[in-house]
Amino acid sequence: MPQVHSIAIHLETYEILHLEMGFSLKSILRKIQVLREFKSKNKDAEGLIIYSMYGSLHGYIVRIILGKDFNIVNSFGGSDILGSTNSSAFWNIRNSLTKYLSLWTAKRVNHVVVKSSNLLMQLGSKLINQSSVIPNGVDLKIFKELDSSDLLRNSFGWKPDEFVVLFSLRRGNSALEAVKNYALAEEVINRLRELTEKEVHLEIISNKSHSEMNELFNAADCLLLTSLHEGSPNIVKEAMACNLPVLSVPCGDVLERLSNVNNSYVSSSYNAIELASLGLMISEKNMKSNGRESLINQGLDMESVAKSLIKVFKSVLNDK
Repeated sequence: MPQVHSIAIHLETYEILHLEMGFSLKSILRKIQVLREFKSKNKDAEGLIIYSMYGSLHGYIVRIILGKDFNIVNSFGGSDILGSTNSSAFWNIRNSLTKYLSLWTAKRVNHVVVKSSNLLMQLGSKLINQSSVIPNGVDLKIFKELDSSDLLRNSFGWKPDEFVVLFSLRRGNSALEAVKNYALAEEVINRLRELTEKEVHLEIISNKSHSEMNELFNAADCLLLTSLHEGSPNIVKEAMACNLPVLSVPCGDVLERLSNVNNSYVSSSYNAIELASLGLMISEKNMKSNGRESLINQGLDMESVAKSLIKVFKSVLNDK
């Protein structure tokens, strides 16, 4: 089934539009067809909100096909505004086009939702009054502490006394791999091995299901994030929901998310020595965090985030 990236919402009901995120000609033509069919069936757009969950070409096509007669709320997650860190000529052109399309769309929809404050700043001061910062929520029924952490460690082949660090790296996408900054993660682990007598294991995770991720969070000792840029990284909030300590560079909204979380740290810079020293503190404490409690207090469970989005949708309709 194609990924869901747009939803048509009435106040009491909703209809899901399945739109593929791919940028192939076939994907683009299919997306246009679905939107045109939807538009022809919904000539009266009153009371209807289109929630487009990505910028770039996706948000642009939604706005172009549906036009200004529809109430459109467009959310931006990160790379659709920030682009890629790949410095090749191809990616420089693609990044410029991606940001141009996102900003063009943002100026022409009814409301903008961004996942973090750093993305809001990228939109410019003129759009602040019609924008909201609402990070993605976490399903606390899926991401939670489990009682079988020792059994899980054994099932992954990890030793009971080694320090296991998780690092997310989506394989097969060179742009995303570059953003995740794996080279720094490797250097941090090597530095950490010099500081501790424990064995340190870096577990690279990619393309896992939610249930598999939950098991990994419960079995590991720490999550490491070294990204060059982020919006509001879901993996940090999911780790928090499992009370897994997090070690991160200062990117996206991570500092805000972890500000009241015990045994989790955000470095002051992209410095491997500093990060390794903070990782050593997590290793020596050998304890869980209070991330789940902090996540709930921040209103970042799925139900609370859904209420925030509904409030935005209603405000858009009331402004008509």
